[in-house]
Amino acid sequence: MFIKTGGCRRFVYNKYVEAREQFYRDNIKGRNLSKDEKNKIYKTFKYTSEKDLCRQFPFLTEVSSVALQQARRDAQKAYSDFFAGKKGKPRFKKKKDGCSFR
Repeated sequence: MFIKTGGCRRFVYNKYVEAREQFYRDNIKGRNLSKDEKNKIYKTFKYTSEKDLCRQFPFLTEVSSVALQQARRDAQKAYSDFFAGKKGKPRFKKKKDGCSFR
């Protein structure tokens, strides 16, 4: 169950990173925008909720929803830190990185 939860958590985290990357490619990349304009556009980003992901991918219902919500929050925090200049750009999680959750 721990391994399954870790895998689902990684899946949700990676889906969030994928959605942010797609949003960037569709709305910002290649456009000459000021920092304020970029921030306004980024604020319009809406992520698919865990509930919708569970409907789309039924295997996610087999684990605790709290772990899935925490994965999304961790991804959001990683992007907040990135935009604040504290850390590098968030990357996709890999299976070999290990599994951990709270």
